[in-house]
Amino acid sequence: MQRRNFLKTATTALAGLSGLLGTTLSASRLRADDASSSIPVFRPSFEKWRDDALSMAWIGQSTVLINFFGLKILTDPILFDRVGIYLLGTTIGQTRLSPPALRFDEIPKPDIVLLSHAHMDHLDYLSLKKLTNKFPNQIACVIAANTKDVVDDLPWKSLAELDWNQETTIGSGDKALKLKALQVRHFGWRLPGEKDRSKGFFKTGRSYNAYMMERGGKRVVFGGDTAMTDSFKEFGKTLQAGNEGGAQSQSNIVDIAIMPIGAYNPWISVHCTPEEAVQMAHDMNARYFMPVHTNTFTQGREPIGEPIARTKAAIAASKTMNLAVDTIGKSFVLPSA
Repeated sequence: MQRRNFLKTATTALAGLSGLLGTTLSASRLRADDASSSIPVFRPSFEKWRDDALSMAWIGQSTVLINFFGLKILTDPILFDRVGIYLLGTTIGQTRLSPPALRFDEIPKPDIVLLSHAHMDHLDYLSLKKLTNKFPNQIACVIAANTKDVVDDLPWKSLAELDWNQETTIGSGDKALKLKALQVRHFGWRLPGEKDRSKGFFKTGRSYNAYMMERGGKRVVFGGDTAMTDSFKEFGKTLQAGNEGGAQSQSNIVDIAIMPIGAYNPWISVHCTPEEAVQMAHDMNARYFMPVHTNTFTQGREPIGEPIARTKAAIAASKTMNLAVDTIGKSFVLPSA
């Protein structure tokens, strides 16, 4: 469907969706107001990152800026104050609790934008419109199956849908990045009434992805949005396959798992707990864990700070993983050893 038809649908669905966006907000307004001034946010010094290293910073929500050996990647960019319906030049929806770690004008040109699914707290049309207008025909975009209609009017360098277990390579030579779409347990509709893979419309419904990124012998998984699922365990098994004796080596590990940890109360059917997120990272033999999808919007009833605290405890109990960052804006550089 073309965007003009999409906007007609958006206009008629606005009233119903406004209620959906505010469901958890009304139950947690006082806590959110109190938290908005207490959530720490740092500014990452990405200008100092080296192009011969793997570096990343949590910008807020599920937005991560990655320098993958000189290739810049941005996941689920949410770069402004609100998420919701983009209509007549403005966004109507929920206001964030904490600012992005980088202002829009500080974001470096991404070579690739990865979009996990079409939900408005992951696919923000205003952020993508501003990015592509600033860098027209310079950004490659990868998106989940049956979702590119939301952004296909924007001036991308390329726009490709990737379905579960499909692989692609973006770029060539020293700019090449291998990508694989991984299955998650979530749902895909952006507006009420749309076809959704979780409702049985496997071929035509909006889908939802995690992504494996691989370059220079290093591997990163961006978990998108998911409830607890064995899909990551199955992916871990594929990494183990063919590895003689099953010993851990660079060929069968994930160097960094970027996983969602918030909005599990009461939405446990579509969002994992922190402990489940750590377990799924463990199932992939992850060395480092970066939490996302918390401390940015009021989406669940869990107290502000609880997801990070529970993540830290689960990481400590795992004895096999290290926490990459615990605060929006902090940077992580993968050790070379």
